Amino acid sequence: LCATFSFRSNRIIEINDRFCKDYAKLRSTLEQQELYHTLAKGSNNPKYLVDHELGHSIQHKFGLDGNSNDKDIEVLWEKFRKDPQADRLVSKYAKASKSEFISECWASFRNTDDCNFTAKDLCNILERMYLR
Repeated sequence: LCATFSFRSNRIIEINDRFCKDYAKLRSTLEQQELYHTLAKGSNNPKYLVDHELGHSIQHKFGLDGNSNDKDIEVLWEKFRKDPQADRLVSKYAKASKSEFISECWASFRNTDDCNFTAKDLCNILERMYLR
């Protein structure tokens, strides 16, 4: 892991020096992961890692950890999981869990102007939740 969000240690984002100290190698790895849809569109830069972890922080803020009851997010998550092209819509990693789906959508939305409709839809839901 290059970065993590910790719920227990004062809700901080930590960068793992062991994996992130070689910038050129990190950037190359991220570019390859984006190319093969392992990570979402826009993941070809280190800022993506921080935004992904911020996505987890946002989930925690809105109580979306684990079993959320937000109907709109549940509908979007179920639609994504059932789509045979899901890895191309967001990423392969987003299929791991609803939590990773939310974070991958957030990071993609923050790091590319042409993210897909799934990421945009999810971020619109988060914005509505914020404005409530």
